[in-house]
Amino acid sequence: MILLLAACAHVASTPAPADPPPADPPAAELPMSHPGTLTFVNLTTGVVNVRPVAEVPDTIAWYTAGDARVPVVRVEARENGGAMEVTRYGADGALLDVTVSRP
Repeated sequence: MILLLAACAHVASTPAPADPPPADPPAAELPMSHPGTLTFVNLTTGVVNVRPVAEVPDTIAWYTAGDARVPVVRVEARENGGAMEVTRYGADGALLDVTVSRP
C-alpha cells in the first residue's frame, strides 16, 4: 500500500509534457513579396530593359519549385548557335533555371 501511494505521489508531481511547437507552414503559405522590378538583359545585343513586376506575367516573374515561389529579378537571354538560352536569377543572385530552345 505504501509503495502504491509513493508511486501515485511521484506521478502527480511529474509535470505534463509540453505541447510540441507548431510546425512551420509550407513554403507556399508563407507570404512572399517581389522586389518590384525585373531586369531583362539580351547578352547577344547588350540591350537592357527594366520592367515593373506588374507588367510581367507571373510565369516569368516567379520561379516555382515544389511548394516554394521565388521572385525572379533578372532574366538573361543569349543566342547560341541558332538556339536561344534564357537564364533566370533570384534576388540573392542565385541561379533559378535555364531554358534552351532549339530551332
